[in-house]
Amino acid sequence: MAGRRWWLLLLASALAASGGLVTVPASGDPSDHGPQDSRAQAARATKLTLGASLDEAHYGTTVRLSGKLTSGGKGLKGQKVVLRHRVSGAKAWTRVGTVTTRRKGVWRKDVQVRLRGSYMATYRGTRTYAPARSAKQQVDTFAFLTDYAVGPGGRDAYRDEPWTFTGRTAPELAGQPVHVVRGPSRISTPVATGTVGPGGAISLTHRMKDVGRYDYWLSVDGGLLMYGADSPHTSITTRAVGAPTTPSITTAELTTGEPHISYRAALVGGGGELTWSVVDGSLPPGLSLSPDGTVSGAAAAAGTWTPVVRAANAAGAATRAVTVRVPPGSLTVTTFPLDDAAVGATYPDGLYVNNGWQELTCTPCPDGADWSITSGSLPPGLELVWDDFVDPVANYVTGRPSQAGVWTFTVTGVVGQASGSRQFTIRVLPSAADLLQIAVNAASNHLPAGTVGMPYSQQLKANVASGLTWTSLGSLPPGLTLSSGGLLSGTPTLAGSGPIHVAVTDGTRYDWEQLRIEVRPAP
Repeated sequence: MAGRRWWLLLLASALAASGGLVTVPASGDPSDHGPQDSRAQAARATKLTLGASLDEAHYGTTVRLSGKLTSGGKGLKGQKVVLRHRVSGAKAWTRVGTVTTRRKGVWRKDVQVRLRGSYMATYRGTRTYAPARSAKQQVDTFAFLTDYAVGPGGRDAYRDEPWTFTGRTAPELAGQPVHVVRGPSRISTPVATGTVGPGGAISLTHRMKDVGRYDYWLSVDGGLLMYGADSPHTSITTRAVGAPTTPSITTAELTTGEPHISYRAALVGGGGELTWSVVDGSLPPGLSLSPDGTVSGAAAAAGTWTPVVRAANAAGAATRAVTVRVPPGSLTVTTFPLDDAAVGATYPDGLYVNNGWQELTCTPCPDGADWSITSGSLPPGLELVWDDFVDPVANYVTGRPSQAGVWTFTVTGVVGQASGSRQFTIRVLPSAADLLQIAVNAASNHLPAGTVGMPYSQQLKANVASGLTWTSLGSLPPGLTLSSGGLLSGTPTLAGSGPIHVAVTDGTRYDWEQLRIEVRPAP
């Protein structure tokens, strides 16, 4: 490497003496980038940063990669950044996606981590900007067991009874050794050994010989992940004698959390080792019943369901109808109906100005909410993004639609253990010329001012002259009303200033805007 640098310096000196130019990239391996204009590089030192929301993540979870692309200290908007990943121990980098920089050169991308490794962001640049390569960002991945259960359903075992331990780990660990381990943890003893099956499935059977109460768990030897996977400890009592008794079911009713909130509860029954199942009807969508009697998941909607459940063991079976209630969400989604969109046009119209924001909001949500699409889908080309430049963090629907049509979807906001959902529709028109748009003052969005006690009249207008219906989406200054024909009129009774929100439709197309109005004190 030292010899290479000496050779480059010697070549640069020779070219400078002969009037030639030599270009060295701002960062990264020169072999990865074509030559650049040295004068442009001198004026614009390009820098690309990379950070990750998590340095250590669970298998299959999402990590947010983000950074900033600048030149001469100024952010570069609309530039393509390439993201690459390299598995720990490997030499080659694999391209995993691209992202376009936004305002101030900021970019972000969510990636799902499955293997331990490093991420790197690169920017090749143009004749205007030098190429740049970020520092490597290592993300370690942990894989824990899921769907862990012990059979045949109950917490008690009998001497010499076969007992099955099941679970699921990362698919990449298929073929790795897995053990049933008996505690206590300081002097734990492997009592059964097998291998992880296809897709990460685990199923090991151990004949219970040790009478008494012990902790049992599954332990996987991980290779591709940072650590192997250990399940939670399960305390099991093995009886020296005895036999299962006829089952009975005690639980008659369950009340879950609000829709889209994680929930977990156990059905209660008698008779020892029970295996549970639903034999008629169904649980609320999003919830499931495991063989050990655990109801878990996140209900997709509010309502009441009455499935018939069955509890069985070697002595027989029992059934019972169990009422499961899902209370309605306690948050109210306050977002206005979403504007129409147009193929190829930035959505919403007026992004980053005082009108047109399609922000998702709810109440009571003092610090914002975690939003997701829980049914349906956004039009192709649009996405749900979050903006961390504001406090509280805001979420918007934005992008450039690529296909005309009508899309209906449901968004859900979650704050702690509270939730709220609302269905929206976005109509994508063939071109921006087809959009219905309210006429606004491009400089300020201000309406003419009014005066307390004096009649006020202002006709709102759109790019379509007739067949329109106007509505107010919120409160108006006291004394003023908005007619369906778009006439804002009346006699103001209170001085002040602030925004009003108005909407217009021609029966098919739709638009809304934020306008500002001032009411001055009486002279």
